[in-house]
Amino acid sequence: MQLERNTRDLAVRRRLGDVTNTSSTARKRKHTQSKKKRRTPRKRARVDQEFDDASGSGDDRDTDKSSSGSESDDSQVEDTNDDEKANVTRAGRHFALNYGLWVKGNASIFNEKRDPKYDEKKRFDTTASKVQGQLRDIGKVLPDEYRGNISSKSRGWISRLFMTGVTTQRSNTSTRLRKVAGPAIFDCSPSDLLLPETRVEKFKEHIGWHSEEDTGGAYSTLDVPILHEDETAVYDIKTCFLNPCLMRVSLYASIIRGPSAATAMLQNEKQGGSDTVITIPNTETMEQIFGMDHTEPGAIAGSAVLAIWTLSGDTKLRERGDKTNIDYNTLFDQYLEILTVGLRDKSRSILNVFREWDRAIFPASESGYGRSQADRGSNDSGNQRAMEALRAEKQAEMADDFEEGGEDDTGPSQSTS
Repeated sequence: MQLERNTRDLAVRRRLGDVTNTSSTARKRKHTQSKKKRRTPRKRARVDQEFDDASGSGDDRDTDKSSSGSESDDSQVEDTNDDEKANVTRAGRHFALNYGLWVKGNASIFNEKRDPKYDEKKRFDTTASKVQGQLRDIGKVLPDEYRGNISSKSRGWISRLFMTGVTTQRSNTSTRLRKVAGPAIFDCSPSDLLLPETRVEKFKEHIGWHSEEDTGGAYSTLDVPILHEDETAVYDIKTCFLNPCLMRVSLYASIIRGPSAATAMLQNEKQGGSDTVITIPNTETMEQIFGMDHTEPGAIAGSAVLAIWTLSGDTKLRERGDKTNIDYNTLFDQYLEILTVGLRDKSRSILNVFREWDRAIFPASESGYGRSQADRGSNDSGNQRAMEALRAEKQAEMADDFEEGGEDDTGPSQSTS
C-alpha cells in the first residue's frame, strides 16, 4: 500500500513539475532532457562601427526601440555580406552629419512609401511632408541598390543598421563637443562645460534665454547670440548662422576633420589670420569617407542646434532637453526651413551664409550652393589666363609658319642669264 501511494505521489509531482522529492537519478534525467530541448539563441549580427570616435563613450546614445528586429530580420542580416552592412551603417552616420540629427519616426520611416505627388516647396507644412522630405534625404546617402522603395525582405535589417549609424554618430558628436573639442570651439575652459549648473550660469543668455516678468523667461528660437556673427540678441537675417563658433562646431571642422581642426581655426583667428580650416589630419576622416566637398543646409542647421545644446544645461542630446525643455528636433526643422527656402528663393543673405561656410570649410569647392558663376570663374582665372596665352602663342606660331611657307611658294624666281 505504501509503495502504491509513493508511486502515485511521484507521478503527480512529475506532472506538476515538482521534482524536489524525486530521486537524484530522475532529476538528472529530466535536466538532461530539458537541455536537449533548449534552443541555442541566435547571435545578432555584429554592426560594423569601424569609424566610431574613440572618444565617444556612448553616454549620450539614444536607444531606438522601434529599430529592434525580428528573428527573420536577423536571418536576413546573416545572409548579407559585411561590406553591405557596413555601407548601410555608414549611410546612417552620413545622414546624421549632413541631413538630420533625428529621423522622423525612427526606423518606421522605412515603412513609408514615396509619394509621387510630394512637393519640395511644401516640405515643412505637415508631418507627412517632412517624412517625405527625409525619405529623399535618406535616398541620397543609401547605397545605390537600396535607394527608392526598399523590398519588404530587406527593410527590417536596413532600417535597424541605418538607425544604428544615426544614433552612433549623434552620440559620438555630442561626446566630442562636450568633452573634447568644446573649449577650442567656444574659447572657454573645460570646467565651463563640465557641469550643467555651470553651463546655465555662464551661457544661458548666449543660447537665447530672455527673462520675462510674467513667466520668468524662455528660450528664443532666433534671438540667439550664438547664432549671429556679431552675437546680437535680436534676429538679423544678414548675420544669422555666421557666428564663427558654428563653423568651428561645424560637422566639418570639429567632427569630420577632428578636434584639431577647430583648434587650428581658433588659433588662426586669434592671430588675425584666416578662419579657413587648414588642418589635414593624419588619419582618414569623415570628409574623405563620404566625399564631402560643400556645405549642406542640414549641416548648418545641425551645427546651430549642436552649439545651443553644448552650452545648455541639458545632460543628454535628446529631441527635447531634459533641463531646458528646448525642442531640439523642432528647432532643427525651423533652421533647415529658413536655409532651404532662402536657397530656393535665392535670398542674398542666405546665399552669403553658404558662401561664407564654403569659404571657411571648403575653399576649393566648385559645387557650393552659394557660389555664383563669377565665384566659380575667379578660382580658375589664373589657369584661364595661362591657357589663353598658350592658345595665343600657338596661333602666332601658325601665322609665322604660314608667312614663311607663302614666301617659298609665291616669291619671285631668280633667273640666270
